[in-house]
Amino acid sequence: MRLKFSELFEGLGYSPRCEQLSGSTVEIAGYVVDTPDGAAQMLVAEPGGCPHCSAVPAIALPGFKSKQGAVTLRGVLSYGFFVDAHGGGSFLRLEKARLATGLPK
Repeated sequence: MRLKFSELFEGLGYSPRCEQLSGSTVEIAGYVVDTPDGAAQMLVAEPGGCPHCSAVPAIALPGFKSKQGAVTLRGVLSYGFFVDAHGGGSFLRLEKARLATGLPK
């Protein structure tokens, strides 16, 4: 299922769709950015967005590593507060994120 950031966020909060779609495989386009400490990456809706510096919607990408920039990712949407092994907390994650190729699964 293809999603847009606007379907997951309402202003500075999360939309009810986050909980409804938690556990579903989704595809979403955005921009990969590094966290300020470089320990992880996040997907943001606009280029240059900094989820830790300003109030921009962001999706955590646990275990994902790529060059920064525009991408379309596919993975399992996970909603709910979670603290990873490195102490990083998130409410919305794209687990098992990978680049979407447009090829059949």
